[in-house]
Amino acid sequence: MEMQNNNEPQKTEAQPAEAKLAAAGDKLTSMMPKSAVPQINIGSTISRSLSTMMKKPAIFLGLTAIAALIPALIQIATFPSTGGQVVSSILGSIIGMIIQATVAYAVFQIARGQAVSFSECFSRATGHFVPILLASILVGLLVGLGTLLLIIPGVIISCILAVTLPACVVEKLGAVDSLKRSAELTKGNRLQIFLLYLVVGVIIGVLTFLFALILFGITGLIVGTLLLSVLLIFPMAFSYVMASLIYFDLREIKEGVSLDSLAAVFD
Repeated sequence: MEMQNNNEPQKTEAQPAEAKLAAAGDKLTSMMPKSAVPQINIGSTISRSLSTMMKKPAIFLGLTAIAALIPALIQIATFPSTGGQVVSSILGSIIGMIIQATVAYAVFQIARGQAVSFSECFSRATGHFVPILLASILVGLLVGLGTLLLIIPGVIISCILAVTLPACVVEKLGAVDSLKRSAELTKGNRLQIFLLYLVVGVIIGVLTFLFALILFGITGLIVGTLLLSVLLIFPMAFSYVMASLIYFDLREIKEGVSLDSLAAVFD
Protein backbone atom coordinates (compact mmCIF):
# COMPACT_ATOMS: atom_id res chain seq x y z
CA MET A 1 0.00 0.00 0.00
CA GLU A 2 1.44 3.36 -1.01
CA MET A 3 1.86 5.94 1.71
CA GLN A 4 1.16 9.60 0.90
CA ASN A 5 4.00 11.95 1.73
CA ASN A 6 2.39 14.52 4.02
CA ASN A 7 5.48 16.70 3.81
CA GLU A 8 5.06 17.25 0.09
CA PRO A 9 3.57 20.70 -0.51
CA GLN A 10 0.23 20.78 -2.27
CA LYS A 11 0.17 22.52 -5.61
CA THR A 12 -2.19 25.36 -6.16
CA GLU A 13 -2.92 27.26 -9.30
CA ALA A 14 -2.36 30.68 -7.74
CA GLN A 15 -1.69 32.10 -4.33
CA PRO A 16 -3.83 34.95 -2.99
CA ALA A 17 -2.09 38.32 -2.83
CA GLU A 18 -2.17 38.31 0.98
CA ALA A 19 -0.50 34.88 1.07
CA LYS A 20 2.25 36.12 -1.24
CA LEU A 21 2.87 39.16 0.98
CA ALA A 22 3.01 36.97 4.08
CA ALA A 23 5.44 34.58 2.38
CA ALA A 24 7.63 37.51 1.35
CA GLY A 25 7.58 38.76 4.92
CA ASP A 26 8.58 35.35 6.23
CA LYS A 27 11.54 35.28 3.85
CA LEU A 28 12.63 38.80 4.79
CA THR A 29 12.31 38.06 8.51
CA SER A 30 14.34 34.85 8.17
CA MET A 31 17.19 36.83 6.58
CA MET A 32 17.51 39.11 9.60
CA PRO A 33 19.84 38.48 12.55
CA LYS A 34 18.31 36.11 15.07
CA SER A 35 17.01 37.66 18.26
CA ALA A 36 15.79 36.32 21.58
CA VAL A 37 12.83 38.69 21.29
CA PRO A 38 9.90 37.37 19.19
CA GLN A 39 9.63 39.27 15.92
CA ILE A 40 6.64 40.74 14.14
CA ASN A 41 6.18 39.48 10.58
CA ILE A 42 6.54 42.17 7.93
CA GLY A 43 4.53 40.60 5.12
CA SER A 44 1.74 39.47 7.43
CA THR A 45 1.42 42.92 8.97
CA ILE A 46 1.14 44.58 5.57
CA SER A 47 -1.43 42.12 4.25
CA ARG A 48 -3.54 42.21 7.44
CA SER A 49 -3.47 46.01 7.42
CA LEU A 50 -4.95 46.00 3.93
CA SER A 51 -7.56 43.36 4.74
CA THR A 52 -8.57 45.18 7.93
CA MET A 53 -9.06 48.41 5.98
CA MET A 54 -11.27 46.67 3.45
CA LYS A 55 -13.65 45.47 6.18
CA LYS A 56 -14.71 49.02 7.09
CA PRO A 57 -13.30 51.32 4.39
CA ALA A 58 -15.83 54.09 5.01
CA ILE A 59 -14.77 54.46 8.65
CA PHE A 60 -11.02 54.39 8.02
CA LEU A 61 -11.14 56.64 4.97
CA GLY A 62 -13.60 58.99 6.65
CA LEU A 63 -11.42 59.40 9.73
CA THR A 64 -8.29 59.86 7.65
CA ALA A 65 -10.02 62.46 5.45
CA ILE A 66 -10.13 64.73 8.49
CA ALA A 67 -6.36 64.47 8.93
CA ALA A 68 -5.73 64.99 5.22
CA LEU A 69 -8.19 67.73 4.28
CA ILE A 70 -8.17 70.14 7.23
CA PRO A 71 -4.46 71.02 6.87
CA ALA A 72 -4.87 71.22 3.09
CA LEU A 73 -7.76 73.70 3.42
CA ILE A 74 -5.74 75.81 5.86
CA GLN A 75 -2.80 75.75 3.48
CA ILE A 76 -5.01 76.89 0.60
CA ALA A 77 -6.74 79.58 2.69
CA THR A 78 -3.45 81.09 3.88
CA PHE A 79 -1.51 80.77 0.61
CA PRO A 80 1.07 82.21 -0.02
CA SER A 81 1.72 83.12 3.64
CA THR A 82 4.74 81.26 5.03
CA GLY A 83 3.23 81.37 8.52
CA GLY A 84 0.07 79.74 7.27
CA GLN A 85 2.02 76.94 5.68
CA VAL A 86 3.91 76.31 8.92
CA VAL A 87 0.66 76.28 10.91
CA SER A 88 -0.85 73.89 8.38
CA SER A 89 2.12 71.53 8.68
CA ILE A 90 2.16 71.51 12.49
CA LEU A 91 -1.61 71.18 12.77
CA GLY A 92 -1.60 68.42 10.17
CA SER A 93 0.92 66.41 12.18
CA ILE A 94 -1.05 66.78 15.41
CA ILE A 95 -4.42 65.99 13.82
CA GLY A 96 -2.88 63.01 12.04
CA MET A 97 -1.60 61.53 15.28
CA ILE A 98 -4.95 62.09 17.02
CA ILE A 99 -6.71 60.33 14.14
CA GLN A 100 -4.19 57.50 14.43
CA ALA A 101 -5.24 57.07 18.05
CA THR A 102 -8.90 57.08 16.99
CA VAL A 103 -8.24 54.45 14.33
CA ALA A 104 -6.68 52.18 16.98
CA TYR A 105 -10.10 51.63 18.55
CA ALA A 106 -11.68 50.82 15.18
CA VAL A 107 -8.93 48.29 14.42
CA PHE A 108 -9.40 46.75 17.86
CA GLN A 109 -13.14 46.27 17.38
CA ILE A 110 -12.81 44.87 13.86
CA ALA A 111 -10.10 42.42 14.95
CA ARG A 112 -12.44 41.12 17.64
CA GLY A 113 -15.30 40.78 15.15
CA GLN A 114 -17.34 43.54 16.79
CA ALA A 115 -19.42 46.28 15.18
CA VAL A 116 -17.87 49.73 15.05
CA SER A 117 -19.21 53.13 14.03
CA PHE A 118 -17.70 56.48 13.11
CA SER A 119 -19.20 58.24 16.15
CA GLU A 120 -18.13 55.47 18.52
CA CYS A 121 -14.50 55.76 17.42
CA PHE A 122 -14.53 59.47 18.14
CA SER A 123 -16.22 59.11 21.51
CA ARG A 124 -13.65 56.57 22.67
CA ALA A 125 -10.73 58.76 21.61
CA THR A 126 -12.15 62.06 22.84
CA GLY A 127 -12.75 60.49 26.24
CA HIS A 128 -8.96 60.38 26.58
CA PHE A 129 -8.33 63.47 24.46
CA VAL A 130 -5.86 65.45 26.60
CA PRO A 131 -3.29 62.63 27.03
CA ILE A 132 -3.63 61.77 23.32
CA LEU A 133 -3.06 65.40 22.35
CA LEU A 134 -0.06 65.79 24.67
CA ALA A 135 1.42 62.48 23.52
CA SER A 136 0.97 63.57 19.89
CA ILE A 137 2.77 66.85 20.55
CA LEU A 138 5.61 65.12 22.40
CA VAL A 139 6.11 62.55 19.64
CA GLY A 140 6.09 65.30 17.02
CA LEU A 141 8.62 67.39 18.92
CA LEU A 142 10.98 64.50 19.62
CA VAL A 143 10.88 63.14 16.07
CA GLY A 144 11.23 66.66 14.66
CA LEU A 145 14.21 67.41 16.89
CA GLY A 146 15.82 64.11 15.97
CA THR A 147 15.26 64.81 12.28
CA LEU A 148 17.08 68.12 12.61
CA LEU A 149 20.06 66.17 13.97
CA LEU A 150 21.05 64.68 10.59
CA ILE A 151 17.73 62.80 10.06
CA ILE A 152 18.88 59.37 11.34
CA PRO A 153 18.14 60.15 15.03
CA GLY A 154 14.64 61.18 13.96
CA VAL A 155 14.13 57.84 12.23
CA ILE A 156 15.33 55.96 15.31
CA ILE A 157 13.06 57.97 17.61
CA SER A 158 10.06 57.43 15.33
CA CYS A 159 10.62 53.65 15.50
CA ILE A 160 10.95 53.76 19.29
CA LEU A 161 7.71 55.77 19.62
CA ALA A 162 5.82 54.00 16.83
CA VAL A 163 3.03 52.64 19.06
CA THR A 164 2.73 55.56 21.48
CA LEU A 165 -0.78 56.54 20.41
CA PRO A 166 -2.34 53.06 20.26
CA ALA A 167 -0.88 52.44 23.73
CA CYS A 168 -2.29 55.73 24.95
CA VAL A 169 -5.85 55.07 23.77
CA VAL A 170 -5.99 51.32 24.49
CA GLU A 171 -4.27 51.31 27.89
CA LYS A 172 -5.52 54.79 28.87
CA LEU A 173 -2.04 55.97 29.80
CA GLY A 174 -0.78 59.49 30.35
CA ALA A 175 1.30 61.18 27.67
CA VAL A 176 4.75 60.45 29.14
CA ASP A 177 3.79 56.93 30.17
CA SER A 178 2.57 56.28 26.62
CA LEU A 179 6.00 57.19 25.25
CA LYS A 180 7.68 54.92 27.79
CA ARG A 181 5.27 52.12 26.97
CA SER A 182 6.04 52.39 23.26
CA ALA A 183 9.78 52.28 23.97
CA GLU A 184 9.24 49.12 26.03
CA LEU A 185 7.06 47.36 23.45
CA THR A 186 9.14 48.21 20.38
CA LYS A 187 12.42 47.07 21.92
CA GLY A 188 13.77 44.18 19.84
CA ASN A 189 11.42 44.92 16.93
CA ARG A 190 12.56 48.36 15.82
CA LEU A 191 14.30 47.08 12.71
CA GLN A 192 11.08 45.40 11.57
CA ILE A 193 9.12 48.57 12.33
CA PHE A 194 11.64 50.61 10.36
CA LEU A 195 11.35 48.27 7.35
CA LEU A 196 7.56 48.38 7.50
CA TYR A 197 7.48 52.16 7.48
CA LEU A 198 10.24 52.30 4.90
CA VAL A 199 8.13 50.26 2.48
CA VAL A 200 4.98 52.28 3.18
CA GLY A 201 6.90 55.56 3.17
CA VAL A 202 8.53 54.86 -0.19
CA ILE A 203 5.16 53.96 -1.71
CA ILE A 204 3.47 57.09 -0.32
CA GLY A 205 6.43 59.24 -1.35
CA VAL A 206 6.40 57.95 -4.93
CA LEU A 207 2.61 58.35 -5.17
CA THR A 208 2.81 61.87 -3.77
CA PHE A 209 5.48 62.88 -6.27
CA LEU A 210 3.64 61.39 -9.25
CA PHE A 211 0.24 62.77 -8.25
CA ALA A 212 1.71 66.22 -7.54
CA LEU A 213 3.53 66.26 -10.86
CA ILE A 214 0.35 65.44 -12.75
CA LEU A 215 -2.16 67.48 -10.74
CA PHE A 216 -0.13 70.66 -10.37
CA GLY A 217 0.61 70.61 -14.08
CA ILE A 218 -3.05 70.25 -15.00
CA THR A 219 -4.94 72.21 -12.34
CA GLY A 220 -2.43 74.56 -10.74
CA LEU A 221 -1.05 74.74 -7.22
CA ILE A 222 -4.18 75.48 -5.15
CA VAL A 223 -6.60 72.98 -6.72
CA GLY A 224 -3.78 70.48 -7.10
CA THR A 225 -3.03 70.66 -3.36
CA LEU A 226 -6.64 69.83 -2.51
CA LEU A 227 -6.88 66.98 -5.02
CA LEU A 228 -3.52 65.59 -3.87
CA SER A 229 -4.78 65.48 -0.28
CA VAL A 230 -7.84 63.51 -1.41
CA LEU A 231 -5.74 60.99 -3.32
CA LEU A 232 -3.44 60.44 -0.34
CA ILE A 233 -6.28 59.54 2.04
CA PHE A 234 -6.01 55.82 1.28
CA PRO A 235 -2.25 55.40 1.88
CA MET A 236 -2.50 57.54 5.04
CA ALA A 237 -5.34 55.38 6.36
CA PHE A 238 -3.29 52.29 5.64
CA SER A 239 -0.37 53.61 7.71
CA TYR A 240 -2.70 54.37 10.65
CA VAL A 241 -4.19 50.87 10.57
CA MET A 242 -0.73 49.34 10.35
CA ALA A 243 0.44 51.24 13.45
CA SER A 244 -2.45 49.78 15.44
CA LEU A 245 -1.80 46.25 14.24
CA ILE A 246 1.89 46.61 15.14
CA TYR A 247 0.84 47.54 18.68
CA PHE A 248 -1.53 44.57 19.03
CA ASP A 249 1.07 42.19 17.58
CA LEU A 250 3.72 43.44 20.00
CA ARG A 251 1.38 42.97 22.95
CA GLU A 252 0.66 39.42 21.88
CA ILE A 253 4.18 38.22 21.02
CA LYS A 254 5.92 39.93 23.95
CA GLU A 255 3.29 39.63 26.68
CA GLY A 256 0.93 36.92 25.47
CA VAL A 257 -1.99 39.36 25.65
CA SER A 258 -4.70 38.49 23.14
CA LEU A 259 -7.38 40.80 21.77
CA ASP A 260 -9.95 39.08 23.96
CA SER A 261 -7.86 39.92 27.02
CA LEU A 262 -7.75 43.55 25.93
CA ALA A 263 -11.53 43.67 25.56
CA ALA A 264 -11.99 44.62 29.22
CA VAL A 265 -10.36 47.96 28.48
CA PHE A 266 -13.30 49.03 26.35
CA ASP A 267 -16.21 46.80 27.44
